Amino acid sequence: MANPANVRTEVIYVLGGLIFVIIVILITREYWCWYFKINRIERLLREIVSTLKESKALGPVDTPSVVVPPRAVGSEMSPHAATPAHDPEHFWRCSCGSVNPRNGAVCWVCQKPNPDD
Repeated sequence: MANPANVRTEVIYVLGGLIFVIIVILITREYWCWYFKINRIERLLREIVSTLKESKALGPVDTPSVVVPPRAVGSEMSPHAATPAHDPEHFWRCSCGSVNPRNGAVCWVCQKPNPDD
């Protein structure tokens, strides 16, 4: 039969250890949030959400359709892979550097007209 004093002592040690661990976690939480930039990320996400809500309240925004060209068949997924975006038959490059579909009347970035039209 276990001695009641020993059981009580063990329970106190276990509870004390749990309380100590919880206190350490609460103290170091700010450090880990700072280290992994969680607080900054949360603030930026809240700003993005509020901006989106404001823009939604303003009504629909007229945005030109954007065509994202697929990668060439068999190419690696790298920035240097050949893409149809370099094909002048289907796309045109604006002076601002953006790639636009051939049938687009204006650049979707700077709104300059298509020089071929």
